[in-house]
Amino acid sequence: MKKRTIFLLVTAFLAMVVGGVGSIFFYGQNDQFLENNKQNYHVKNSDALKEMHLTLSGDVSYTIASADRKDISLWPMNNHKENLKVNEEKDQIAVDVNGQQTKKQPNLFFFFGISSDSGTITIPSSVKKLVISGNLNTNTNLENIELTELVVDAKQASIYLSNISTNRLSVKTSASSISATNKTQAKQASFVTKSGAIYLSDFFFDQVKTKSNSGDLRIDGGHGTVEGTTNSGGITVDDLKGVGKFTSKNGDFTLNTPSIPKDLDVELEQGQIQIYGNEIFHNIELKGQSELGTVSLLGKDRTSYKVGKGTNHFRLTSKYGDITVDGPGSNDE
Repeated sequence: MKKRTIFLLVTAFLAMVVGGVGSIFFYGQNDQFLENNKQNYHVKNSDALKEMHLTLSGDVSYTIASADRKDISLWPMNNHKENLKVNEEKDQIAVDVNGQQTKKQPNLFFFFGISSDSGTITIPSSVKKLVISGNLNTNTNLENIELTELVVDAKQASIYLSNISTNRLSVKTSASSISATNKTQAKQASFVTKSGAIYLSDFFFDQVKTKSNSGDLRIDGGHGTVEGTTNSGGITVDDLKGVGKFTSKNGDFTLNTPSIPKDLDVELEQGQIQIYGNEIFHNIELKGQSELGTVSLLGKDRTSYKVGKGTNHFRLTSKYGDITVDGPGSNDE
């Protein structure tokens, strides 16, 4: 074996060892810092606790999760200065968290997948209704929380929901994005942003309404009845099982299978409608209408077509844009 090859192998091995030791050291030091600087409030009347109002402020990102205990805990990161204030009254509790970055620290362990950007807040799992507000322009992550109602009004913050279970869900932000993924579920849900994008994936909503002025709407796998509205943002739907109703003034609409909605209503003004099936369409009734654009349904210029029993209904309208429904075997229809 050449000396050069041996040298490279030894160098790679030493890099792995140093990286591993560095990671262990970082985690150990970071865990010790978190434990030493944790702020904790013991809820006196946790069994009767129904509603929590959580106000976030500052320039720090947060991860919020529930824990099966009677404490509200705050773990700040080592480059953050954060304060926890709690006011408890009967069955309600108000929590204020203010966080400021004390200094910008380079993440020396970026290549090992270690991040130190987000503080963590845990709340008791007995909370039935959680209301989050504040004037943040950073990220707010909510993970693994089960309750009756969740309301988020976070001004400039981007909101990320993962594995949230609730009856009523409302998320509003002024100019940032909203994401709901990983089996997030609700009977009624609402997502509103002025200019941010909305991304829904692997969800279960009986009814959900989304609205963005200039941001895009993306649906990537989910169950339920979805209403989506944009002004100039595009709408992309992949693998929606349920009912879809979408409107946009200037944005385009795109739908891809394998799964198609049972009922689909799309109404655009300027944009184009493009639907493509990865498999041959069965039992579907298609209707398309455009004042100035062309309408092509399964390979032919026509405004209506029925395949099989027509149990699935697509009603597609664009005032000025083209409408195309295509898929395998379209030219044979």
